[in-house]
Amino acid sequence: MDSEKAHVGTDAPRPSAEHRELELFPGEWHSEGEWKAGPTGVAGKFSALVQSEWLPGNFFLIFRSKSEGPLGESRSLGIWGYDNEQKVYTHHSFASDGKAKLEKGTLQGNAWVFLGETVINGRPAKSRFIDRVVSRSQLNMTGEVSIDDSPWVTIMEGVARKAASPSAVIDGTFQHSGQGPGREHEKLYYFPGSWHSEGKLIESPLGPGGYFSQTVDCKLLPGGFFLLFRSKQNGPLGEVYGVGVWGYDSEKKVYTHHSFNSRGSAKLETGTLEGNAWIFLAEFPLRQKRMKTRFIDRVIGNQLQMTGELSVEGGPWVSIMEGTATKIA
Repeated sequence: MDSEKAHVGTDAPRPSAEHRELELFPGEWHSEGEWKAGPTGVAGKFSALVQSEWLPGNFFLIFRSKSEGPLGESRSLGIWGYDNEQKVYTHHSFASDGKAKLEKGTLQGNAWVFLGETVINGRPAKSRFIDRVVSRSQLNMTGEVSIDDSPWVTIMEGVARKAASPSAVIDGTFQHSGQGPGREHEKLYYFPGSWHSEGKLIESPLGPGGYFSQTVDCKLLPGGFFLLFRSKQNGPLGEVYGVGVWGYDSEKKVYTHHSFNSRGSAKLETGTLEGNAWIFLAEFPLRQKRMKTRFIDRVIGNQLQMTGELSVEGGPWVSIMEGTATKIA
């Protein structure tokens, strides 16, 4: 259940120049604008409060937002980072209506341009959101969509201004007015609370072996569709901080776990619940080899028996981690 399962590499990584471009954003921002009448079927004024902070390590920015608009109030959690392999910025967002999105962006002059894919009225569409930096304290925002590769249509215009001093922290009190979480989401409600785990990492291509201990705080995000994990691990690589978001993909019929850590690592695992065992799988390249990981958390009362396994280039599964997590509050 922890957000720090992989222990890739031994050298302490440092943020790149691309990560440092994000230094504009930490703090509190207030935005207002208008959704335009058009293909999305949404029109009217909106306002939003966004609070952002660095995850330790300064590889990822964590955004919490609260907005009011034509469809009422909504909340979301967003995580910005930079993908060194694809040479793009990434924005993962998890909203109180249960929607999870990935947008990929570039910095073009003074404009942050993020592209995504969506569905509008049953038809495939692309989105493009542009934040133009007017000053260190103002962004001019536009949003556009293209349906079936048609010309771009403006659907949003607005302005965001950085606050001189922060207001109260956005809390988790919220009641979503639309369709609520389903049975699959409710199975996640076992996890909120504080956890302590300890165990042993076994030396592997992912990193050195040794004992570890970890604390994890888990809470439901507003709307009840996603779990947020914040962790601190002490182990062979020293202190590693992490953020993880669990959800359920109703189209693919799998659970999802997006994780980000203070060493700059980001990954996606997909999982299933088989009896009392949560099983999460991931695939990724490392040193020109294809890696697969399988992490299993077996629920036994207020404890999880944790195991981790690795397969290299389709080879047999080899144990890389064993441990126990105990719910303490």
